[in-house]
Amino acid sequence: MIRSPSNSEEELRFKTRRYLEAGAREVWIVLESGEARYFGAEGERAASESDLDPRPLLNH
Repeated sequence: MIRSPSNSEEELRFKTRRYLEAGAREVWIVLESGEARYFGAEGERAASESDLDPRPLLNH
């Protein structure tokens, strides 16, 4: 999901939990800076478990 300046941390946690409960194996939160945070069922991950890297696509 793309983080909007209006998103609170609580809202992001809620949305992340909902995606994971719906079957997502990993959730990416892309920040305004273009950086990404990765989450799995165990919580925040240091890196994505996917071979995909969203950063080149988000270079703006």
